[in-house]
Amino acid sequence: MRIRITCVAAVLLLCAQTHAQVCEGDLMLSTQAEVDAFGCTEVVGDILLGSTESDISDLSAFSGLTRISGELVIANNDLLQSLAGLENLAFLGGNLDIASNDALTSMAALQGLDAVGGWLLLENNDILPSLHGLEAITSVGSSVGIFDNDVLLSLDGLSGLVDIGGGLVVERNLTLTSLEGLEQVTVIPLGIEIDANAALTSLDGLDQVTSSGGSVRITSNNALESLAGLGSLLTIDGDLRIADNRVLETLEGLVDLQSIEGDLVISNNDALETLPEIGGLVSIGGTLGIFSNDVLVSLDGLEGITSVGEELYVGFNSALASCSCGLSGLVSGDPPTFVGVGSEITVEFNNPIGTCTSPEVVLANPCEPVSNEDGSMTPQAFRLEVFPNPAAGAVTLHYALSEAAPVRVAVYDLLGRAVVVLPDAVQSPDTHEVTFASDGLASGVYIVRMEVGDSPSSQVLTRRVTVLN
Repeated sequence: MRIRITCVAAVLLLCAQTHAQVCEGDLMLSTQAEVDAFGCTEVVGDILLGSTESDISDLSAFSGLTRISGELVIANNDLLQSLAGLENLAFLGGNLDIASNDALTSMAALQGLDAVGGWLLLENNDILPSLHGLEAITSVGSSVGIFDNDVLLSLDGLSGLVDIGGGLVVERNLTLTSLEGLEQVTVIPLGIEIDANAALTSLDGLDQVTSSGGSVRITSNNALESLAGLGSLLTIDGDLRIADNRVLETLEGLVDLQSIEGDLVISNNDALETLPEIGGLVSIGGTLGIFSNDVLVSLDGLEGITSVGEELYVGFNSALASCSCGLSGLVSGDPPTFVGVGSEITVEFNNPIGTCTSPEVVLANPCEPVSNEDGSMTPQAFRLEVFPNPAAGAVTLHYALSEAAPVRVAVYDLLGRAVVVLPDAVQSPDTHEVTFASDGLASGVYIVRMEVGDSPSSQVLTRRVTVLN
């Protein structure tokens, strides 16, 4: 039996009947009496529960509700402790917005919901400790936002989530220590923003994310020690901004990152000393900016970057004495010049007694191979040249090792697929050449990746080669 009842947003019409029924239109309920009169099994429209004057504390009258075609907003209910009554809700076509419910401690009643058609927003629920109850949700049609939940300890309740249609934003959750619970998510189409989570020590939980369709911003997380949870990330279609993370000592987790379509900005990370963990990065579509990192001593790890689409800025890193090796992929010719930068080049206000004080000084002090005292190689302790470039028919790699080491070489297309893999071999401390056929490759740009040494201390260089067939 289908009963047509129109519920207008501005004028509340309660859909109360004795039979199972479908209510058409938006419902706005702001008092417990209005909630108690609810009688719908399905709502074709939105439901808004709460207001600044709400006295709602019990949702048991919703026990028959199974479907909402629009959004469900539960907001500004100071007396609501749980969502009990929503156990039979199985379909939500729009957004799920749970915000500013000061007494809410449990999401368990949403255990029957397996998808959210729009965004999932959990904001400003002051004493909500966990997201348990959301485990059945496998997809969110738009973005996921977790904001200002002061005692939220983990995201374990999202352990079933596989697909996110928009972005992921996690901000200002004071007690959140990791992102565990998001392990099944592999692609985030509209970017990632992790900001101002005061207790966050790791990004564990993002381990399977391989690409971000928008920008990735990791900012102002004052307990964050590393980026290890980003270990599978290969491509970023927007910016990568790593800034104002006060105890971040390493960029571990970015070792396989190959390209950034927007800007790469590394700034105001007070404990960051070196950058070797991003040695696989080849191209930056926008600006490369490294500034105000007080203890940064080296740019080693950036030498694989052969192209910066816009500005290069390195400044106000007071301990940075040398940057020629880290910028060597952007320098070529005799005499050497910057060739891989699209616009302005600024190097300024770094360690005044070093050789990273201006572009001219950088070029006048070219990178020299070195080895550590224990004999292990640093990123500049081996060299890789690719010729001819562009190439037709065959590509030759010329490289030099300062010590015997295992060598692994693979060639990737710009989608991250390996198209050529050369046999692994332990090679002597000498110069070497190896040639591989490129006539079977489609014309285009490819990335040559050479890894030298044993994991986890291996070093990586990458070079870009254009194939013309």
